[in-house]
Amino acid sequence: MAASKEFDFSIFTFIFRTYSITRMKHLARLLSLLILVSAGIFFANCDNGGDPKKSDEDKQLEKLEGTWTVTGAEFEGSTARQDEFLGAELEITSNQEFNFSQTGGVDACPWPASVDWEFGGNVMSQIIRLDSNLPSGDDDVSLTYDVEGDNLSITIEDYSGSGYNIAGKAKSVNGDWEFTFERN
Repeated sequence: MAASKEFDFSIFTFIFRTYSITRMKHLARLLSLLILVSAGIFFANCDNGGDPKKSDEDKQLEKLEGTWTVTGAEFEGSTARQDEFLGAELEITSNQEFNFSQTGGVDACPWPASVDWEFGGNVMSQIIRLDSNLPSGDDDVSLTYDVEGDNLSITIEDYSGSGYNIAGKAKSVNGDWEFTFERN
């Protein structure tokens, strides 16, 4: 009987060893697969140099920033006053300020010489000109803009603020305006 127990033990040992070796091979394969998947996830989450993604506001500000020359002006659908504005410049700064300047001819216009602004509800097409911060205390003005490369258009619908007196004369500036600009 003792031989029989030894024989049973030997069979048990043989089965256990065979099972353990097979199990170890599967475990090694599983561990290798786990390492490869972990490495893939790690490298997939790496970014391009650590630069934070830019917000829509930052992207649009980059497009708008610079000095723009007036190439067209319409008042109430007419180009009758366009010659007054041709060549005038609008500087849009990185700290969100408009600076409007011209070398002559503009009697009065809907642009103050300098004013702060912020993006409106739709960053891609709306700007709020902060006229309430000016000494005139006018209401803020909503502007619609479109920028494509070196071309910019700005529409001021139903403007009813001050006529900024640039050349010492006063003309009506209340109404709809559309300006087109080209980047310098």
